[in-house]
Amino acid sequence: MTIGTFNGYIAIYTQGYEGQRMTAKVAGRWLVVDPITLAAGKSYSLTKRNTGAGYLINVEVYIDGELIKTQQVLTR
Repeated sequence: MTIGTFNGYIAIYTQGYEGQRMTAKVAGRWLVVDPITLAAGKSYSLTKRNTGAGYLINVEVYIDGELIKTQQVLTR
């Protein structure tokens, strides 16, 4: 699992979690992906949330209710 940023978006990349449920708390707001599916033609999934550029954002990612990763990122 990788958490990154580009063009004012937080991007969460996952691999190996297809068919499971991902919930993520990004900048205090929840998003849900159920089930996780691969990006078209890729071997990974991609979930994005627009947050704007220049912000320090806290991200928590859960798979099937279990906390998998916590990270703080500065958006660009």
